[in-house]
Amino acid sequence: MNPNSLARALRKKSTWAEKKLWAILRDRRFSAHKFRRQHKVGTHYLDFYCAEARYNLELDGGQHGFPEQQAQDSERDQYLNSRNIQTRRFWNSQLKDV
Repeated sequence: MNPNSLARALRKKSTWAEKKLWAILRDRRFSAHKFRRQHKVGTHYLDFYCAEARYNLELDGGQHGFPEQQAQDSERDQYLNSRNIQTRRFWNSQLKDV
C-alpha cells in the first residue's frame, strides 16, 4: 500500500482519543507549533508529530499494556530517539476528562 494511502486510512479510522486530541492540537490551537497526524518516519507512523520541535505524541490503547507491545514500543521510541525525536506517550483513558 502507498504510504500516503496508509496514513490517510489511519486518519479516517481515528480512535475517539485521537479525535479528541486532534481537536486540541490542530490549527496551532495548543501552541504556536504545527502538529501532523499519522506522519511517517522510517517504517513508523507517528500519531501526532511536530517537525519544528521534533516532538511526537503517542496515544496508547489497552493493547499497549501487553509485554510484547511494550517491547515494540520501546524499540520504536529508541529508533525515534536516535533520530532526535522525543516521544511522549499517554493512555487513551487519560483524555476522558479533558
